[in-house]
Amino acid sequence: MSKVIVLSDTRNQKKGLMQAKDLFKGTFFKKTYEYASLLNPDYLFIMTAKYGIVSYHDIISSYNLDVLDIDEIGLTNNFLKTIRTLIRNTNLVEDEFLLLCKDRYTKLITPWLNNYRIPLGKLDKRGKIDMLNKLIIKEKTKQENYKYLKNVERVV
Repeated sequence: MSKVIVLSDTRNQKKGLMQAKDLFKGTFFKKTYEYASLLNPDYLFIMTAKYGIVSYHDIISSYNLDVLDIDEIGLTNNFLKTIRTLIRNTNLVEDEFLLLCKDRYTKLITPWLNNYRIPLGKLDKRGKIDMLNKLIIKEKTKQENYKYLKNVERVV
């Protein structure tokens, strides 16, 4: 079973062609990416309004589109690309999915997933940022404690 984390794009982007993880510069994206990186997932994807789902290291170009701007036909096409990518790269039944993406994206993919968590749930934007800050501190503390215990074991 693999650990899969799905983030989402933001309107706030750098200009040009670059890795997806470097393109988005909004606070929500930065916090979700920081938290996801701490969890050391097997797969890290980003849902985008233009490209569907991409790996964090895929090279993509900046764009001026938000998931809320997409009509039903565009959303369906985006969704089909997303499901095809997930089927090619993950096991939708057995893998553990952590969804740190916008609600509209979450609603598109959860019917296809068997094992998923949505830790930010129904929080508003400020609540999501606050929760991410708490999750980041908790994960960093956990990792520091683990390193400390490993060093103690070496000494003993």
